[in-house]
Amino acid sequence: MEAGSVSLFFATFLLIYGSTHAYAFVKAKAALGFGAGTALWVVPLLALLICAPFVTHLLERNGMEAAAAFPHTSATPGWGSSSSLFPSTCCRIS
Repeated sequence: MEAGSVSLFFATFLLIYGSTHAYAFVKAKAALGFGAGTALWVVPLLALLICAPFVTHLLERNGMEAAAAFPHTSATPGWGSSSSLFPSTCCRIS
């Protein structure tokens, strides 16, 4: 793959995946009515979840497959959030 196509893939992935998390945050804030204090710890958590697939990829690429697949590192929370958040967001929008 060329470097330009990889950059385009990452930009598209971040746009879709980040927008999905932002949409869920806005909907949760409207439904639950939490304030700025709660948002201060929810937003960094969502940012970590958005970065989790990239961290998993970097760990695997650098020969740390065991660390990437360990249940409480990056793979399980990252892919778990995407597998639950993305389909529910798509169903709400359509």
